[in-house]
Amino acid sequence: MKTAIIIDSTSYVNEGLRNHPDVYELFLTTTFEDGTQFLDSTDVKVQKDFYNKLQASDKLPTTSQPALGEYIALIEEIIEKGYDQLLCIHLSKTFSGTCQTAKMLIDEYKDQINGHVVDSKGVSLIIGALVEQALDMIEKEVPFEDICRNTEWSAKRGTIYLTVSDLENLAKSGRANKAVAKIGGLLKIRPLLCVNAKGEVELLEKIRTDKKVNQRLSQIAQEDYEKFNGKMMLKFAHAVDREKLQDAIDVVHEKLPHLDYEVGTLGPVIGTHTGAGTVGMGTIPIADY
Repeated sequence: MKTAIIIDSTSYVNEGLRNHPDVYELFLTTTFEDGTQFLDSTDVKVQKDFYNKLQASDKLPTTSQPALGEYIALIEEIIEKGYDQLLCIHLSKTFSGTCQTAKMLIDEYKDQINGHVVDSKGVSLIIGALVEQALDMIEKEVPFEDICRNTEWSAKRGTIYLTVSDLENLAKSGRANKAVAKIGGLLKIRPLLCVNAKGEVELLEKIRTDKKVNQRLSQIAQEDYEKFNGKMMLKFAHAVDREKLQDAIDVVHEKLPHLDYEVGTLGPVIGTHTGAGTVGMGTIPIADY
C-alpha cells in the first residue's frame, strides 16, 4: 500500500522532510493592513523581512489557511499518483481552520482514498516530529490504522514549551488564555508558556530571568525524558534569535547530552502570534510500533 502525507507550512520542516517524495506541503499566508503578503516560509530573508515589518506595524497581520481549491487539487494529484492511503498532519485547530478543512475533504474523498487527519495540538516542532515518526512507520510497513493511532497518541502527549519577548501579540491574536494576557504588563517577568492538550497557549510558570527559564527548560526536558522512558524526540525553534535559543540548548544539552535534537525556525504565520525573539522547545514521545 502506498501512503502519502500532507503537512502545512507551519511545520517548518527541514529540507530532507520537505523534499521527501511522499510528503506534500500546503502553504498558509499572512497579510498586513497595507496589503503586503508573506507566504509562510523557512527562508531566512523572508523571515527577517516579515519580522521587521511586524515590529514596525501597529496592527497584527491576518493569517489565512490554504485555499480550499489548493487542498482539493493536492488530494486529487495524490490520488492520480496511485496512493492508497493519506495521512494529513496539521497545526492545532486553535490556530487555524486547516484541520477542519482536511477532515471535510477526507470525508468527501473517502471512496477514492483511505485518509486520516491528525490535529498535532501544536505547530512547528510537533508536526515535524510526527512526520518523522510516520515516515519511519511507513518504511517499516506498519498497518495504516496503527500509523494513525500511534501518530494521534504522540500528538496528544507531545508538548511545546516557549518563552516570548513580548506577550502583546499573543494577547491581541486571542491565542493565549486569560492568565497569559493578564501578565503582559508585568515588568521583569519571563513567562514560561506551553501549548496545552487543547492546542491553546497557557501560562506554565512566571520566571524572572532568561537564565532561570533555561534552567527550567532543562529540568522539564529531563522530566519528560524520564516520563517517556527515554523514547522521546527533542526539538528546538526560534524566531530570528538563534543566539538566545543556543543559550537554552546548551543548558538542556548539558542535562541530556546523549539525546539528539533538531533546531528549526518559526516563520510568518506562527510569528504573527508569538513575535520576534520567541524560543521554543518540544518534547514528543515515540509510540511503540
